[in-house]
Amino acid sequence: MDAYQSFMEAFDIHKEQLFDWGIKNTVFPSTDKVEDAWNNLLYRIYNNQEVYIRGYGRNGHATSLYKDFYSFLLGNEHVKEDPTNNSRPKRNIEKITGLKRNQNIFNYQVSHIFGCTKNVFLFEAPWNVCYVPKILDPFTGHEAKGTYISEYQEIFKKEALSRYKKYIDEYNLIVEKLQIRGKVEEYIQKLPKEVEDKQIQQFKEDCLGEFSFITA
Repeated sequence: MDAYQSFMEAFDIHKEQLFDWGIKNTVFPSTDKVEDAWNNLLYRIYNNQEVYIRGYGRNGHATSLYKDFYSFLLGNEHVKEDPTNNSRPKRNIEKITGLKRNQNIFNYQVSHIFGCTKNVFLFEAPWNVCYVPKILDPFTGHEAKGTYISEYQEIFKKEALSRYKKYIDEYNLIVEKLQIRGKVEEYIQKLPKEVEDKQIQQFKEDCLGEFSFITA
């Protein structure tokens, strides 16, 4: 029993038409603007400049684990927690698209296409952020479940993969070269004994998930 499916059937809304409308009305940053913003992000990451991630744990209490990990992994000591968990991506997409919510674009929200918002390469990645019509939040929100949701998210991500293949391939190569699994294990060995085993295990699982390859 799926409430979304029942609603669409009751009002004779065909999912294919809705899905097509959703993709056409999502604002994906143009690839020419993505190029410069992506290169700028990589420069900041690798040159110990300010970059942002979303807070980790309840009220961001464990974000320091990621900050320390990036210092260990990349030599970057200027990884910051986004003050609102979305202000930096919001600012970036406004700059790239020239569109600002409630000024020249209405009833849209800033959404991460592939998630992984604690991943320093992906939180600000211009090809991982778009404007989604708020009416489609039931299909793109991280809490959404069901067959229709799975179908739409697959179409949504395939569209992004098609548009941004060059940058996604580059990102996947970065992940491969970083050898994240081994680096996470090495980092964990350096953690102070006061950090609880349960928290360490959770961080390990989450971090490896954050650095998964992006595939179709």
